[in-house]
Amino acid sequence: MSRDRNLALLGVKEGAGQEEIREAYERRLQKYESSDYGDDPEYVKEKIRELRQAYEAASRGSKSSGSSRGTGRQTRSDTARERREQNKGREKKESKRSSAAFGAKKDFFQIRPERTRKKGIIIFAIILFILCFLGVVISSVIVYDNSSDYYYDDYDNYDDGYNDYGYSYEDLAESDQKVWLMAEGANQYLERQDYGDTYISEDVALSELKDAGNLFVQNYTNMQTVEELTGYLYDNYGSYYVDTDDDLELQIDEILIFYGFMSYYSVEGRIDPYSGESIASRKGYLDYLNQFYQDNAAEATESGDQV
Repeated sequence: MSRDRNLALLGVKEGAGQEEIREAYERRLQKYESSDYGDDPEYVKEKIRELRQAYEAASRGSKSSGSSRGTGRQTRSDTARERREQNKGREKKESKRSSAAFGAKKDFFQIRPERTRKKGIIIFAIILFILCFLGVVISSVIVYDNSSDYYYDDYDNYDDGYNDYGYSYEDLAESDQKVWLMAEGANQYLERQDYGDTYISEDVALSELKDAGNLFVQNYTNMQTVEELTGYLYDNYGSYYVDTDDDLELQIDEILIFYGFMSYYSVEGRIDPYSGESIASRKGYLDYLNQFYQDNAAEATESGDQV
């Protein structure tokens, strides 16, 4: 088995370090050892055997060439849900840091001698003003970070030429390259829209979500259903780990991420420029993408980029 195939099975790029290879191997191993594949033990056994061989070969290659290749390009294979947990962790740290700073200044004021009380009040007022100013700045950064983190994640394929699965534009089949290019336009149009003042996440019937997903697939590809497109990506791209056995929402989310569309969690709450209402469900996001395709299909055809 070639080194490129080994790396593809593990979901990492050329030049990955030993720790990155090990983590990728453990994630894939957990996938096949989960209860999702309990009904086909022979399939699991074969997949684990291939995965272990790939890991051993890739580990040897990483040890022998690590010093000459440098750090390499780190594969971004974390899911959107993991990125949201990281964002929440950063918010908690910032909040604790601000609280600790305020408590320290309060204690400092309380131990001031009475004869310097006025001076202490002035100093405290200055410090409080500075802290309030810093608090506004930090809060603004956190709000901006929350609203744009996924935007930058979803645009990584345009920043450095790779999508979240480690594939570049040149790695994709021609039909998939066309979807990639359409995603850029859809992202840019939606990113210019504001967030709604208030919105409530909508519960959508599974049948409605499936219809919207299938329409998206029919618009942007030459396939008919979400399951058909998921199977195609799983069979043709080694790093793509979602299969048709996974739930429909996950299949839709990862299809969007693979082709470089903004994730649902990064657009939730934005104003749909076509309906004028906040996007409050995956179906609402798919409705936007389908309408964007309808409005831009003619232009894409004229420029030779029809999907």
